[in-house]
Amino acid sequence: LIPFEEDRSMGLRPLGSIAFTSFVVLTAAMLPLIVTQWRDLRGAITGLLFFLGFVALFFASLYGLHRQMVKAKAAEMEQTHQLYVEAFQPIRARWSLECVAEQSARLTAAEAIERRAAAIQEWPLDEGLLARLAAIITSVLGVIVGRLILSRFGL
Repeated sequence: LIPFEEDRSMGLRPLGSIAFTSFVVLTAAMLPLIVTQWRDLRGAITGLLFFLGFVALFFASLYGLHRQMVKAKAAEMEQTHQLYVEAFQPIRARWSLECVAEQSARLTAAEAIERRAAAIQEWPLDEGLLARLAAIITSVLGVIVGRLILSRFGL
């Protein structure tokens, strides 16, 4: 992982991008094969099991990256918490406007660092990519389910 100051994804976005691209390519290749194999039940089940195994491996590896990123984000947030504690100690020792003024620069820096640490991504994929993927999957599933329902009524 690289420091979060340089990249919100801590350097893992290229890895997530490669994994997602391979997932899309395999999905684009496997789904038509699985759909056309329905007449040969053994071939369809084999293709479906292969595809589901790949999907499981994809999400398992992605989850491993996710755990690393969550752990790194938690460590960064803990460091910012320590900055706040150090900045507030003199203020708690003597409550005065002068003391708050003296510590204001440290508090402002701690707040800025906390905002940056909170912005660290927890998944190595771009949020927009996940939203587009969810939209595509739900629309495709909706069309398939709708077509199955209509075919039951002979339409």
